[in-house]
Amino acid sequence: MKYLFLALVIVASLFEAFGDILLKQWSLLHSKLYFVMGIVVYVIAIVFWAVALKYETLSRAIVVATLINVVVVLLFGVLILRENISSVNKLGILLGFVAIVLLEI
Repeated sequence: MKYLFLALVIVASLFEAFGDILLKQWSLLHSKLYFVMGIVVYVIAIVFWAVALKYETLSRAIVVATLINVVVVLLFGVLILRENISSVNKLGILLGFVAIVLLEI
């Protein structure tokens, strides 16, 4: 069950991150297509998220989901949009990974 939970949270987080990316593109390009696609992808993420919550507590699930979302969106911003990340951002991501490890102990 633990692996099923992790798989569901990862899929939900990836869909949520992709929705974030689509909505960022909508805000830059003002295309209704990006807006609609972003909302649809968010709804898919919510379905996976709801199913994942059947297998684990919310407090544990939200840490994993948030960290995955932040990392995916951060990578997109850095690699595609050429955004810069600060040392504080890097420290925050590291602390997020530490939080997941501590939750699993």
